[in-house]
Amino acid sequence: MILGLLLSFSVLFADLLFSHNSQGKTAVAIKINEEIKIDGDLSEQAWKKAIPISDFVQLDPYEGENPSEKTEVKILYNDKAIYLGFILYDSEPVKIVSRLTRRDRDVESDKINIIFDTFHDHKTAYFFSVNSAGVKVDGIITGDGSRFDTEWDGIWEASTKITDIGWVCEVEIPFATLRFATGKEWGVNFERYISRKKELVQWALISKKETGRVSKIGHLEGLNEINSAKGVEIYPYVAPKLIFSPESELNVGTKDFRFDFGVDLKYKITNDFVLNATFNPDFSQVEADQVVLNLTTYETFYPEKRQFFTDGSQFFTFGAPGGRGGGGRFAGMQIFYSRRIGKRPSGFPAVPEGGKVIYFPERTKILNAIKLTGKTQNGISLGFINALTSPEKATVSDSLGNKYKVLVEPLANYSVLRLQKDIMNNSAVGFILTNTSKSGAIPSTVSGLDWDLRFKSNTYSFVGFVAFSKTSRNNGRPASAGRFSIGKIAGKNFLYSTSYDYTARGFYINDVGFFRRDDDHGGTTELRFKQDIKPFWIIRRYYAGLRYNYRWNFDGVTIMRGIGFDQMIEFLNYWSFSVFGFYSPWKVYDDRETRGNGLYLGKSRYNVNFSLRSDSRKNVVINLEYGFGEWGFEENESVKRWQNRYEMSIMFKPADWMEFEIENQLRFVRNEEAWVENIGINGGYFSIFGDRSTDEFDLTLRGTVNFTRDLSFQIYAQTFIAKGHYQNFKILKTPELLVPYDYTKNPDFNSQTFNLNLIVRWEYKSGSVLYFVITQSRNNRDSDYFKSLSRNIAGVFKAPALSGIYLKLNHGLII
Repeated sequence: MILGLLLSFSVLFADLLFSHNSQGKTAVAIKINEEIKIDGDLSEQAWKKAIPISDFVQLDPYEGENPSEKTEVKILYNDKAIYLGFILYDSEPVKIVSRLTRRDRDVESDKINIIFDTFHDHKTAYFFSVNSAGVKVDGIITGDGSRFDTEWDGIWEASTKITDIGWVCEVEIPFATLRFATGKEWGVNFERYISRKKELVQWALISKKETGRVSKIGHLEGLNEINSAKGVEIYPYVAPKLIFSPESELNVGTKDFRFDFGVDLKYKITNDFVLNATFNPDFSQVEADQVVLNLTTYETFYPEKRQFFTDGSQFFTFGAPGGRGGGGRFAGMQIFYSRRIGKRPSGFPAVPEGGKVIYFPERTKILNAIKLTGKTQNGISLGFINALTSPEKATVSDSLGNKYKVLVEPLANYSVLRLQKDIMNNSAVGFILTNTSKSGAIPSTVSGLDWDLRFKSNTYSFVGFVAFSKTSRNNGRPASAGRFSIGKIAGKNFLYSTSYDYTARGFYINDVGFFRRDDDHGGTTELRFKQDIKPFWIIRRYYAGLRYNYRWNFDGVTIMRGIGFDQMIEFLNYWSFSVFGFYSPWKVYDDRETRGNGLYLGKSRYNVNFSLRSDSRKNVVINLEYGFGEWGFEENESVKRWQNRYEMSIMFKPADWMEFEIENQLRFVRNEEAWVENIGINGGYFSIFGDRSTDEFDLTLRGTVNFTRDLSFQIYAQTFIAKGHYQNFKILKTPELLVPYDYTKNPDFNSQTFNLNLIVRWEYKSGSVLYFVITQSRNNRDSDYFKSLSRNIAGVFKAPALSGIYLKLNHGLII
């Protein structure tokens, strides 16, 4: 690993050439005094003043060749907004693929993409997309394309019209929607996708042998003396809810009507700084998190979906690229994980014998929160959040019916400060500081420095971070973590990287961050090959990778050692085949499986997964996956330890305005050696293990019916069955020795879950949305592993239902 770092350093600094990253292409925006009506018709006189651009180049399927159809773009602006007019010529207009779907859902159809680097920092950009049916998608690109966040929703307008020469798209983006540097030209790029040909053309071509979606785009000139209108945007909401809670062993059945209301405020201080505030926000999610079986010691990660936090989230990313630690084991790390704010209370009341929980808060109420985000003219990005959450209490009754309240979440304040400075042409260094103060506890503080350095036109990179935590979990002593990675990230065929990372004992960020464990160090060395410039034989593109992973804890114990591999082939007919896996013939220790009771020597293992996907342009798209693996395959054991996974998904497109996807997954694990519990025996404390067999059944339906591009109906339904059986119990005498043990308890489990969401969404004007939602959740759990699948499915629908009916109105006002 050290040799790999030295070699990469020598190559990197030998090629330390800081060339400018942008393309030489330039477009010009023409100022007008009149306003443009957004109707998909470019016949207005103002459009005749525009300077059209049409020199597009094909990226797919044949990079560098001329497009098969002509594309023309015109750019105008006034004091209010920037306007874009697209004339998308097509020799066969009847074959234009035009599909309706809800906003921010990217479906297979003809479309145009707009990329604006409004700060011209070569790393961050706004993304706007409109398909031929007029459906809008928008988002934020960060890390020069390493992360794309579609949760951001801007206020802008678009209209399309299919004609006898192709189709026309007209777009208006108000300057008030954008943050931008005053007096600077913008970076810009335009893309067009022709669905039936799978053809993607770009105005400023970014070759597949290069990296970076923002740093190599063209320039937009002519935007002189523009200013977004200062003022306050107000987004009040009202949300009446009727919730039916079932009675259970510990809970009283209730019918609860709630009427929530609150407001979000947005004040644009300057062109590039925005202040957000929220009072009593409604952070309920429209779609439930997908249910998974997690039998590990590590927390499941769920993405943020709440608009107050997703708006401007690019200013808080930490640990390049993509803000989540830089990939690999750190891919799930976030120094700031906004779902900690307003989370479900972490405490649970002690219920006396014969008592019930009458009320338990579904979330921690956010009393208020403010957020300041923006970027200065000299390239300093700022993000600041402060949020105050209320103490939450559950209501409990005893066997006599007496009621009392129990604190389950204390009063808390969360603060996050993020700074980042652009350096060189496409590099940055940054700092982050978080603080969590909870009533009755020592404050928790986390700080960090990160860097993302790019060399030789984005061909090589040196990225990493160091972070420090000081929390009560480590007796107030600071602990650190860090990552250092060097690699070649662009090229025609071969790419490579090597990295090292560590987390010291006591490193903890989960009060307002997300990370899975401390006390380990190690790294990854990876070599990748790609062939995607020109098709050859029957193959359109091919990717393959090989990596070696190695990790130890700080006692010097090896906790990971293995070889990972992956490859993907896309054929000329646009079917694709993938395979990936992991091979570890070495026995390594697990220092977490015993839940804090010492080391356990695991088994050698391997797993392989295959997938086959059909052409996404068709009305029926099929995805098939199969995986298998073994544990202890080199040992002479009478017990066979294996796993199999089968997955099939079918997407139906019965009409241009509806889409349904059915996904079914079956997973079987047999005789995996696993921890059961820790028990005291004759004055000692020992870990009990057993051979665990698990079965998982997951059937999920997702559907969208679009009456118009602004009015849609969505359905999400998941039936999830997970059951486990333990046998051949053993006691862990030493990390390497398990001996049979007569264990009399029954740790078997069988859980059944059903979640249903029915959603009607009407965006009656840009920035204003009405939701009508019906939800139902059913949960059942027992210890009968041998119950059949049909009985489990029938049983979950007999379980009591937690149901809800929601009406939510978000209305945008600009003062």
